[in-house]
Amino acid sequence: MEAPGTVEGTLLRQDLPKPAGLPSTSDSSRVMTEEQLSQFAEQIKQFSEISRRSIEKQKAKLDAERDRRSHKSGFRGAGAERPPGATRPRWKPTTVQISILEYIFENSDLLPGDKDITVITNGLRLYGPVEEVNVFYWFQNRRARAKRTAATATATTPSGSAA
Repeated sequence: MEAPGTVEGTLLRQDLPKPAGLPSTSDSSRVMTEEQLSQFAEQIKQFSEISRRSIEKQKAKLDAERDRRSHKSGFRGAGAERPPGATRPRWKPTTVQISILEYIFENSDLLPGDKDITVITNGLRLYGPVEEVNVFYWFQNRRARAKRTAATATATTPSGSAA
C-alpha cells in the first residue's frame, strides 16, 4: 500500500506542506515575499563581491607564482624592475670589484648565501654599478671554473709515478 499523496512512492507537489513565512495568498506561483526577494538580492550582491575579491586574490597569487617561476634561478635579485622580455645589460666588473670577489672566493669554503651576497653587493657598489644577481652568478661561475681547473689538473698529473 502506498502513502497518501504519492504516485509510486513519489510525493506530489500539492501534498507538500507549505514552508513557514510564505504568504498565504491564493497565488501559488509566488515563492517569496518582496522582503525576502530584496534580502535574497542583497545576499547575491554580497556573494558576488566576495567572489570578485576571491578571484582577484587568486589571480594575484597566480601572477606572483608565474613571475617567480619565469626567472632562470630562484634568486630574488633577478631583475624584477624590467618589463617582461627585456634583457638585463651585461655587467662589466671593474678590476677592483674582480679582485674583491676573487679574495672572498679564495678565502671562503662555501658559496655565499643570500644575506652575504647582499652585503658583498653593497660593498662592491662603492667601486661601480652591480646587482645582487651579478654577484650570485659570478660566484656560481667561479666555482664551476675552479672545479673544471681542478679536474683538468688531476687528469694531467701523472698518477702512480714514484718520487
